Amino acid sequence: MQQLAAAQPEGFILISRPDDLELHQYFSARPDVQLVYQEEQLGAGHALLQAAHLINGPFILSACDNLTNRKHIRQMVQRWQSQPGLSGLLTVMQVLPEAVSSTAIVQLEGSRVRSIIEKPQFDPAPSNIASLPLYIFSPIFLAYLRQSKPSIRGEIELQDAIQRLIDDGKQVDSLTIQSRLTLTTPADISAIEGYLSIGED
Repeated sequence: MQQLAAAQPEGFILISRPDDLELHQYFSARPDVQLVYQEEQLGAGHALLQAAHLINGPFILSACDNLTNRKHIRQMVQRWQSQPGLSGLLTVMQVLPEAVSSTAIVQLEGSRVRSIIEKPQFDPAPSNIASLPLYIFSPIFLAYLRQSKPSIRGEIELQDAIQRLIDDGKQVDSLTIQSRLTLTTPADISAIEGYLSIGED
């Protein structure tokens, strides 16, 4: 959340499980944080829809286990403000070939996103450029997300709605980052502490 504060948002919406009591207690005293519950874990798209009624303008969407630096977030905001026709802005990063089947992969034309595929395991991947879970969207994205049907995994996928934005001629752009951190294993904690201790500004 410290990194996201670089965007100077009006506030934060935190989507979590109803039983994550420690997290709720920690953030409940903050007036700039609204808590929203996802009763069932039905994908990132489904989680976002739980907060849709609180969103009335362009918004940044980030997964809690995906960390980038403040400089990149400020660059995203600057790009968004300099291109008023955008409907979406994705953070992308080159990944190793063995990681392609476990993430969302994009096809780019310059910085323009032409297609996005979630975890391409059966179809050939269009590239080794991954879409990371850090985005800026126009509110129109929520309308596309509401029309999404569950994927083969039974989840509402962000990527399906992004692709339909593209197919309808809406402009979806990308901003490349060279590295990021994930919070998945205990070893990640040490890496994150070192990452946050160096200058990011």
